[in-house]
Amino acid sequence: MTSYTTFDYEKNEFTEEKDFINSWKWKSEYEERLNLPVTTQKILANDYGLPRNTPESALSQIHLFSLKNGQLHEELETEKEKNKELLHALNLASLEIKNHKKKIKNQKKSIENYKEDVSPYLVHKSECDVYITKHIGRLNQKTRKCTCGLSKKS
Repeated sequence: MTSYTTFDYEKNEFTEEKDFINSWKWKSEYEERLNLPVTTQKILANDYGLPRNTPESALSQIHLFSLKNGQLHEELETEKEKNKELLHALNLASLEIKNHKKKIKNQKKSIENYKEDVSPYLVHKSECDVYITKHIGRLNQKTRKCTCGLSKKS
């Protein structure tokens, strides 16, 4: 009869158990071959649902991979949070740009409306080339430029 220490998950403590199987000889040889205490091996094997005779190297690799998986999962969660924050900031910026474009459009409309309202009062002087070409009618208006300072050709 051999005794060994195991971890009881229900009580969250180490317990000492006695083995009544007549295989104590090969168990001691197996422990020497693995160079791993029985408790650690059994706990790791039990954690990952593997047979108790799984070699130490495989158990340690599985344990390292599971730890790396946990770290990568945490990094993924932090990256997701960062991406959510960046997406929120991007949405706010796009709304600000949209509102700014609306303001610019409204300003352009108001300027055009103002120009239309004021245009009847803006006339070329009688000495201006554009004024003369309008009244003569035969000259090409495109070649004549305004000389009175009113740049709009009308």
